[in-house]
Amino acid sequence: MFNDKTTNNCIRIAKEAEVNGKTLKSDGIVIYNVFSKIAKKPKDLPADETAIGDSNDVYLSEIPKYKTVILGWGMCHNPPQIGPIWDKEMRTICNKLQGNTIYCVNGVTTKSRPRHPASKNLTGSDGKIKLVQIRLLNNGNAKNIY
Repeated sequence: MFNDKTTNNCIRIAKEAEVNGKTLKSDGIVIYNVFSKIAKKPKDLPADETAIGDSNDVYLSEIPKYKTVILGWGMCHNPPQIGPIWDKEMRTICNKLQGNTIYCVNGVTTKSRPRHPASKNLTGSDGKIKLVQIRLLNNGNAKNIY
């Protein structure tokens, strides 16, 4: 068994990320995917509801129980045909997480998306991983809270 880049980065985030200057030092992580199907390239994902899977919503409903929630999805409408499915899932997740304290790595992207953990921008110019508290919007976008 091996970890992919995203999983390795999530482990690193859990161990090294800073929140308000303090290292998170988490003793574990749980990773959820919006789609139960995975692919190295988004264009290889099924372009219909099968991308989500039969029971993925059940697993996603567990997210609000965690004390620290770090989100990251970056670009999401690639390929464009999964856009409507993605939007529906993002609205569902955002609604379930209202009231939780939510973070993302190094703030949101220029498109107002929580930065994906596989992003090249995992660390700041100082080489540290910083978690920024965000507020989720109902459309799947987010805003940094400073």
